[in-house]
Amino acid sequence: MLKKEITFTCKHCGTDNKYVADYRSTVAKLDKLDVSDKQLKYETSNRRFEFTISYPTVRRVSSFYKQYMKNNKINKDNKDAQESNIGFDYIYMFVKNVKIYDKQSNVLVQDINFGDYGPLDVEDLISVFPYEVVYNDDGLLTFITKNFINNIND
Repeated sequence: MLKKEITFTCKHCGTDNKYVADYRSTVAKLDKLDVSDKQLKYETSNRRFEFTISYPTVRRVSSFYKQYMKNNKINKDNKDAQESNIGFDYIYMFVKNVKIYDKQSNVLVQDINFGDYGPLDVEDLISVFPYEVVYNDDGLLTFITKNFINNIND
């Protein structure tokens, strides 16, 4: 794919464009990418969440998009259903595991392996977390975006 010429037409001006990715540069950047697992700890007043987050496998990404596209065909006329999925794809694909501890007793309350669940289970999994854990500026989605998505985009 990186060696093929891509031809596309600009939607705005109608100009035909050709693009060939710089294969060597792209591979060199991929080789420098830190693909090790990252840890995120987030504490609320009662719980401590310890997330293990990593780049997804090709199988996990393709599994997600297969289910996602099937679900969107069902919901294609329902904008609210489509918009409610924003961010769930990142969480499903990048989170490997989360351990939830009772903060006072330091006892493990729940150990969730995201590999045991399918793409359509993500909303149920996320409901386990308080809103702030997922959506705060120092929460899960921001962490994934800063540590993974931005690197991919670069």
